[in-house]
Amino acid sequence: MHRVVIILTILYLCPACSSIYSPSKIPDYALTTELYERKQFHLRSSAQQNHKPSVIGHGAGDFRYYPMNLSVSQRGVTKGVRGNNWPTKTAWARPVSELIEKAYESYQLDGVEIDVQIPPAGHPLCVGLDNKCAFVMHDEPNWSAITPNTEAFNYMRQNSLGAVLNDYISQKYIDKALYLEVKASKPCQSLPPLDSHDCLRAPQMIYAVIEPFITSNSNQQKGWLRFVSFSPGSLQALQTLSLQLDNETREQLNFALIAGYRKDSSWIMNLLRKNLSQMKGPVPEFSDDVIHFAAHSEWLDMLWFSPKGADYPDEMIRLVDEKRNQANLPPLQYSVSIYDTDKASFEQKMKSFPVELESILIDIDRKH
Repeated sequence: MHRVVIILTILYLCPACSSIYSPSKIPDYALTTELYERKQFHLRSSAQQNHKPSVIGHGAGDFRYYPMNLSVSQRGVTKGVRGNNWPTKTAWARPVSELIEKAYESYQLDGVEIDVQIPPAGHPLCVGLDNKCAFVMHDEPNWSAITPNTEAFNYMRQNSLGAVLNDYISQKYIDKALYLEVKASKPCQSLPPLDSHDCLRAPQMIYAVIEPFITSNSNQQKGWLRFVSFSPGSLQALQTLSLQLDNETREQLNFALIAGYRKDSSWIMNLLRKNLSQMKGPVPEFSDDVIHFAAHSEWLDMLWFSPKGADYPDEMIRLVDEKRNQANLPPLQYSVSIYDTDKASFEQKMKSFPVELESILIDIDRKH
């Protein structure tokens, strides 16, 4: 069975091997033209009459230099923190605040997305941070390889979630949308309530970091800070913690569930989709139980999905909206990733999308 999976994966990926992670990433020099074409496509679809979706930069708006994981030599020595280095070029990660500044000042994006990882309890990175030990990185690293007085350690400390948020507010980017993806291991991607201390630790740490920023923020822009996650339990834990805030302060927050892969009728496609979806980390099935959660959570604001995860995303969205309507709840907003699906497939699947898109998430690549 493993051999079948490997063969199917190779056949599926070979046409775009050099773009395995982001077949529709946009070169920075083509950004204006590409975004115009993308927005025009959405305006032509049946539901996008006058609304142009906002543009969100995935990975702080910088595919190449966003912190993905540790850079490890062939001998297993950790050398620092790398960005994306497929297929052969290694790019060292740059400071996250620097990437965000470029996304807003040079690319004029409407928002950015960053990922939050939490080290295990007692890790040296947490010294002095207490219950605010959260860092920006895409993949969960080998935490034991991050030791004091190393490049990786210093990079992580300089790019803690608290440091990035401090720079974000200091630069007065509060009118832009900041998507915080709450990373969760496979055991922590369950439906609520989370009953594991280890699973609850991430929402508690992240809330401890953001709480002083939103309570001291005099310009309380609605929905500027957006929690996103594949984990329904993590999102609900954060929403429960936010009930400590007064209503006006809480309105700065927004909650978005990321839809995982949706099963198709073909067992081969099911097998392929399940395995491909795990390439960049654990991705759960967008099962009927998760759809039920999305349809009956009054506090949930948005569903973020990829057309690659379902053969018929329009039917998936109609199902969620119908169930929310039956429960007398308002419809969700919808955000779509365009970077992990080739353009032709994307437009084929999205040509009859039934509702307006609130935002599109893009990868921008630069080589210098």
